[in-house]
Amino acid sequence: MRLFLRSHRHERAWVGAPVEYWFFRTSWPSGALLVDVIHRRNEGVVELRVASWHEGKPSVHRMRRESPGTKEWDPGRVVDCDLTLHTSRGSCGPISWNLNFDVAGTMVSAPPAPWRQLGTFDLSLTSWPRAKATGHVTINGRTEALLDRSSMLCHYWGRQLPHRWLWLSANDFDRPELAVEASVLRSQVWGWQVALPPLGYGWLQDRSATHMVASPITGLVRYAPRPTGGVNISVAGLCGRWQLQAWAPDESFVELGEGIAQSLRANCLLLLPSGEALAHGTATLEVRDQEWLTTGLPTPDPVQALAAN
Repeated sequence: MRLFLRSHRHERAWVGAPVEYWFFRTSWPSGALLVDVIHRRNEGVVELRVASWHEGKPSVHRMRRESPGTKEWDPGRVVDCDLTLHTSRGSCGPISWNLNFDVAGTMVSAPPAPWRQLGTFDLSLTSWPRAKATGHVTINGRTEALLDRSSMLCHYWGRQLPHRWLWLSANDFDRPELAVEASVLRSQVWGWQVALPPLGYGWLQDRSATHMVASPITGLVRYAPRPTGGVNISVAGLCGRWQLQAWAPDESFVELGEGIAQSLRANCLLLLPSGEALAHGTATLEVRDQEWLTTGLPTPDPVQALAAN
């Protein structure tokens, strides 16, 4: 395996991180796919986790294997997966894929320097939110041919998973020049419980420019429950203001483990001074609450439940 993190070796803070994830997501009119390669160094385990939406149902399949302790080991070799900035090939259960990516040169990193390089907070990330995927995905014997489908790739790493988070990604709007990412989380500081406001980021690309807010450093990203289900997200900084509404059908959520609920068929309404844009059933919406490890995921709407607490 050639993990795509090798394509940004200038970012060395990830080396030896206790928790490290690499993933891509893509979608097509009748389905969606998100592939995670997870290295839990403290446990000596690599996991391949494959979430999908197919024929109106979500599913998650996984493969877990022991890993060697070498820091520079490419963990994808352990689970027979290839994932780079340019390609991914692999299989898990009834799902296989062979895809080529064009990442278009757009890259997002959070938190900003120097906190990311210092490993100050629980997690840091670099993502490529404007990728396109071409190739084939096979689920339960049915093969979908993809041509320049909207996709994204991400690498995140750190000390541990934050106790709580919300993450939204959408890049397939009815206005094709638009793409967004947003996240809000609760983090420790160098492993210590410190009274901090929620951390997060909001990223927006439109026809004229790219806008980035790192909360609470260069602005604020906040969320609240959406009265009719899902979440409202507000982003405000020196680069401007925008709002997001995100919601997903109850049946689209899947439990990934680790207290995480995810939908690959979410909707995202972007509200801008210039007008509205909708990503209908093509956004990814994910929430985590560590307490759900013992209580189980709230139903029917884990996103609204997290936003209300």
